[in-house]
Amino acid sequence: MYEQLAVMLLCSLGAGAPADDGSAGRWRLADAPRLMLQPIPQQESVYRPPDVTDHMGGYNDGALSLSIFGRYMTDYIYRGLEVVEPQTHEDAVNVQLGSELRLDLGRLPDPFFRVLTNTAEGDDISNFQVIRPAVGLMWESETFKLALGTQTYTYPDRGDLDTAEVFLELEINDGAAFFNEERPILGPFFTVVYDFDQFEGLYVEGGLRRRFDITDTNIQVTVEGLVAYVNDFALYSASPLNDGNGFSHYQISLTAEYRLNTLLNISRRYGQWSLAGYLNYTDGIDNELGATTQLWGGGGIVFRY
Repeated sequence: MYEQLAVMLLCSLGAGAPADDGSAGRWRLADAPRLMLQPIPQQESVYRPPDVTDHMGGYNDGALSLSIFGRYMTDYIYRGLEVVEPQTHEDAVNVQLGSELRLDLGRLPDPFFRVLTNTAEGDDISNFQVIRPAVGLMWESETFKLALGTQTYTYPDRGDLDTAEVFLELEINDGAAFFNEERPILGPFFTVVYDFDQFEGLYVEGGLRRRFDITDTNIQVTVEGLVAYVNDFALYSASPLNDGNGFSHYQISLTAEYRLNTLLNISRRYGQWSLAGYLNYTDGIDNELGATTQLWGGGGIVFRY
């Protein structure tokens, strides 16, 4: 009875029929069920496939980012002023070294540290003219980047210029905010500074900044224009009739960077290397304020990681 039930079960599975040689209940190996493995059709995924790493290698995915530059400039002009100019020939070489270290804390504001130094050729007081360290916090989103911090100024052997300030820097990504673009279109930016030490004055500047890549090249160009206003900032006063109030200067800048990684076959895992060129024109607005009128610039190398 049990053998008949087994035969019926195997037949229902397609195993075949009983042997014809009279051996009831016996089955040949050829009559055994055969399992056919069929490939499972691939379903189209609704998720974005993983990005393919380019031939230059990986990127810095860590929490620390670093930017370092070294450059030769014809002048050291900062916020419209050439505070210290060597008593030698015009456009004496200025060597500038600067860096920024930033710690990414995710959704929290990112701490950063900056420093810049300027060394001038032929300065009869001190070739090492100024050091500007700054610390602060930076908050960045798709539509803006905001930085709050404090900065000090040390002029070796020129102690009457040493001072300190607090600052706010704001960059707006108008492309993401208004035009559904990833990068800024006009790139409005603003800087507000209060000197709380030597000069106790207010400095405000605003402008537009546009960055774009030249097609089929490794060149990025930045065009920038700004206007500055000061209030009770004695450092900008150039007349007894003005205590440092008014629109001090405007500036137009052109910066070009040529990325070297592809040319030198340097993997991006070793950072991004660039040659940079700078061209600026600064001019005063109010004649009673001591802004510098100068065409100045230079070149150098930039490393980012």
